Amino acid sequence: MRIPNLINLFVFALMSYSLDVSAQTDTVKVFVGGEVFDGDANGERVAWATVRLRSAADSTQTYSTATDQNGVFRLEDIIKGKYNMEVSCVGYETESRTVMVGNDTILPSFVLKESAHMLNEVLVNAKYTKMNHKGGYVVQVKGNPLAKVSSTENFLSTIRGISISDDIRVFGKQGVIIALNDRVISYKQLKEIPTSMIERIELEQQAPSEYVSGGVKPPLLRVVLRNEPGLLGSVGLSSWYCMDESWALTETANALLSLGKFSLLNNFSNTNGFWRDGIKQDVFYADHETHQKAESRQKLKRSLQNDLNMRYSFTPYDHIDVNASYSTHKESGKLLNTGDVALFNEHGHDSNYGNGVSVKMVKGLKKDGVSKVSVKGSYSESHFKEDRKYEAFSSGVQLMDIDNGRYNADISTILTYAIGRSHSLKAGVNYNRISELNSYKNLGGNTVKFMDDTDNRLSVAQTHGMVEYENTIAGKYYLKAEMNFDHYKLGYDDHLAGARIANVSNGLYGSVSGYIPFNQEKQRYLNMSAIYTFSYPNYGYYSPVVVYQNDKLYNKGNPDLDVEKLYIFELAYSANPHLSINYGFSHRTNFVSVFMHQDSTDPTVYYTCPENAGHENVHSLVLSYRVNPFRIWTVNAMLVGEYKNTHTPNERFNAATAFLSVHSYARLTNNTGLKLRFDYKAPSKSVNVKKSGNYVLSLGAYASFCKNHLNMDLTGYRALCNKVVTTTSGDGWRMERRNRYSEFRIAYNLSWNFNFGKKINGRRVESVSTSAKERPTL
Repeated sequence: MRIPNLINLFVFALMSYSLDVSAQTDTVKVFVGGEVFDGDANGERVAWATVRLRSAADSTQTYSTATDQNGVFRLEDIIKGKYNMEVSCVGYETESRTVMVGNDTILPSFVLKESAHMLNEVLVNAKYTKMNHKGGYVVQVKGNPLAKVSSTENFLSTIRGISISDDIRVFGKQGVIIALNDRVISYKQLKEIPTSMIERIELEQQAPSEYVSGGVKPPLLRVVLRNEPGLLGSVGLSSWYCMDESWALTETANALLSLGKFSLLNNFSNTNGFWRDGIKQDVFYADHETHQKAESRQKLKRSLQNDLNMRYSFTPYDHIDVNASYSTHKESGKLLNTGDVALFNEHGHDSNYGNGVSVKMVKGLKKDGVSKVSVKGSYSESHFKEDRKYEAFSSGVQLMDIDNGRYNADISTILTYAIGRSHSLKAGVNYNRISELNSYKNLGGNTVKFMDDTDNRLSVAQTHGMVEYENTIAGKYYLKAEMNFDHYKLGYDDHLAGARIANVSNGLYGSVSGYIPFNQEKQRYLNMSAIYTFSYPNYGYYSPVVVYQNDKLYNKGNPDLDVEKLYIFELAYSANPHLSINYGFSHRTNFVSVFMHQDSTDPTVYYTCPENAGHENVHSLVLSYRVNPFRIWTVNAMLVGEYKNTHTPNERFNAATAFLSVHSYARLTNNTGLKLRFDYKAPSKSVNVKKSGNYVLSLGAYASFCKNHLNMDLTGYRALCNKVVTTTSGDGWRMERRNRYSEFRIAYNLSWNFNFGKKINGRRVESVSTSAKERPTL
């Protein structure tokens, strides 16, 4: 063979091999990953940012994804080559760069700068809100531009389905269960936690069994704290001042320390203050009228509360929590009476303290994050001491001593086991015991003539068991069925009078609920639930102890009460991120209502007593709407309507009422803004009591400085409002009560957020591999 032929053959083979390698190179697929950070927040990661990778050679070849809750993204099955990369997020300027993708690649971190444009809060909330598979939704707080300049209370006010007035409503319902991680806290405690410590907020239509033992299940608002290594916290000072010279001053401190497997959370608050209340009371009898004015003055010397929670995580699925808490409260006060009738003045000193401890252990059964067993035990006690002195205008001075002690022990076990990807079973048992020791002394005088000395013990023991089945059908639809059993025992012993009462009740009840998502991205879904349950009346109602109100009114318990039975049906429809509609119907039988009666020994004296009284139907409708009329102006509104049909042994009556709450925000810059809140409660009535309608307008301003470390809030509460008139009726008489003083008050809140150990320069910044591909050699 000739040499030139050999050369041609070699060149042809080499070209063929090179083309083959080139073809393989063009089709080899790799992954691209990285992290996205907030350039103005000391290394905050940006959650749910949009990441797009567009081929420089072919613009139609595009890959996209979003960062997770920790600001991390990963694009799979990327063909090697040159790409234009773009990272964007609502509230930030878009970051772009050109990248060469060779092997599997971890890109240098992206740092986004805060947008200079006004934020569209509805758009931001929609971007940072995701639906979960159970029909609740999750609002991301970490990295959310709205959370940077807001207190937790203000941030909650921007979320659709939440309303804040004198209390908090979720999906139009009151009695919301608030959990910090897994521990139930009060709304006051939640307000004191800064948004800088919160990772996300979860909302559920009905609280799971871990948080409530049977009965009616209110909504759950669960706050999940962050877990990055380092120290996060805040110190704050808040105060309010009222035109009637009332005032309060509160100091707060919060710290969250994370050190790998160990974390520690401490919440501290202390309040001092003075406030006055003035009541005008007019009583209209058939043949005469009486008029009374009363003023109470309360000096709060100290109201201190400290909570410490520690967690050690053995693995991502196993951990132990230990919580300890302490509180103390001391105040003195007086009640001064004037008017037509001969009443008395009251002086008192109150002091109470409480402490508690709880331990919770969680053991994962599988590495699915669902299968686990948890055991929790807790114990708490509180003591209340009250010294009273009554200065009667006609019968001199009388002293009264009250001592109360409350002891609560609770233990529970819950087992959850996932069967495949779509089924899970949960079973649990809870035992709770409450004991109260009550002592009333020096009641033998004529001033407090409706009460006797008593030394009694009230104990309540409840054993609750439940079984729950969950199923995700076709990976999309969610169904839950639950069955509960309660054994309830109440005992009352009066050691002085020799009285003894015991009540034992058992019951089996259940519920079923479902979730149908139509479009999760657009937050369009339907939630349904049907519940049968029964509820024990407030156990204090069972106690026959008389509670003194004033010289014309006292309360007494009823040991013969029966349980209430309740049937509930609920529908919740979300049309989009702007609008949701909730409808509820309940039928209550044997329900307990408080009635007023005339004292048989004195026709001018009345008392209240709870009684089982017929049945009741309640319809409720809740509309939640959030919109931006203009770019800088956000309105979050909730309208709650209720119609009640009540049948009692003596009468039948219908009552309708409504509640409107409107939260409005005008963002002047990304760090400053104005807020306005309007609440209206329509007139309402029950068997014996009517309340007039009430409107309240509050307004304020907020600002953030020093890269969102310093937050300030100034609010004028009840800048415009009317006085509520409460009318109580009895046989042949009517009593009207109203507040005498102005309800306007000015409040400010100042807080400094700090963090240590979370520095921007601690990011992972591995570079893209730029080494050339090795060429084949002979």
